[in-house]
Formats: sequence, C-alpha cells, structure tokens
Amino acid sequence: MNEIKRSDLLPEIFFDETLESKSDEQFQNTVLRAICKFQNEHLIAISQKTCLEMNPLFLQLTLPKKKTFLTALLQKNSDLKQLLIGLIVGFMEPDQLDYYLQNKASINKRILRLIEKRLLDQL
Repeated sequence: MNEIKRSDLLPEIFFDETLESKSDEQFQNTVLRAICKFQNEHLIAISQKTCLEMNPLFLQLTLPKKKTFLTALLQKNSDLKQLLIGLIVGFMEPDQLDYYLQNKASINKRILRLIEKRLLDQL
C-alpha cells in the first residue's frame, strides 16, 4: 500500500532555482511557502478570530488601520505567534522538522514574515 506523505498534499511553489541562496532561504522557498499556501484558510481564520477578540470593531476599520492593528498583534501577541508557527511546523515531514529544530530562531522569523505578508495581502 502506498503511503501518502504530507508533502504530497502541498501545492507546488515555483522560484528561481538558479540563484544561489542560503539553506534557510531554500527551506523557506521549498517548504515554508508551500505549507503557508496550504494552511492559508486556517491562518486567516485564526488571525481574524483573534483580531475580533481583541477589537470587536476590527471589520469596520479602514484598510490601513486593519493592517496596522494586525501587524501590531502579530508582533505583540505571543500566543497567536506560537499558534500560527505551530500550524506550519505541524505540517513538516520528519527531515524538515529536524532542519527546523536545528535552525528554530531564524526559521521562526521567516515563518512569521511569510504569514504576516500573506495575511496583510489578503485583508
């Protein structure tokens, strides 16, 4: 019986492989972007729910104010940050998880930057 790997479920992400890049950047382009894209609905739902809990009038804010509020929330709310990081890390294959654990601080920064950009672009 063929076993399906989580990575088989992820969308294909295209990037310029001819450019030399560091290991963390390659990990971001090959692993993190695909997982973020796959988990997009969950990232939006959790972030929006948290925004509404913190500010019930969030949906009535102007776009610039929404962006400012969301950016501040992602910087200051450690529970939200850890939950969103967990959504991404939880979908990693064992070899990807090993790399993540060895480079946790720098990869967490990359994860949060990707998530923030993705969420702000979809407001």
